[in-house]
Amino acid sequence: MTKLADQAERWPLVEDPGMADLKLREAILGRRPHVYRIGYDFDDERIVVYRIRHAAQDDLAEDDL
Repeated sequence: MTKLADQAERWPLVEDPGMADLKLREAILGRRPHVYRIGYDFDDERIVVYRIRHAAQDDLAEDDL
C-alpha cells in the first residue's frame, strides 16, 4: 500500500494559473473503481490535505479549497 507520507515529493505540482499562490500537489491513489485524487501540500513536519476527490470528479478549483 502506498502512503502519502512516504512519497509526498513524488507527486507533481498542480499546474493551474488560478492557484499560483499555492504549491498544491495532487496524488492519485487507490485501485479501480476506488481511485482518488488528493490535493495537498507538505513541509518537513506535516502534510496538509486540502481536498480528496474521486478521480471521476472535475479538477480542483480555487473555490474548492
